[in-house]
Amino acid sequence: MAEEASQGRSIKVKPSILRKAYHRAIESQKRLGQWLEEAIDKKTREKKNSQNRKDPPQTGLSKVIR
Repeated sequence: MAEEASQGRSIKVKPSILRKAYHRAIESQKRLGQWLEEAIDKKTREKKNSQNRKDPPQTGLSKVIR
């Protein structure tokens, strides 16, 4: 798969959530943006898989960040 060019975006995130995500990124030896992209992709795949299995969908990124 070809890599897409990254674009800068400003988003509003609670400081406590951003801090947790930053620490998880550091633990994973990744940049915050890269870690967030992977977390969102993972959550998207989980939601798609749960819908295919007819499981109740999980919401939010809170489980990924905890």
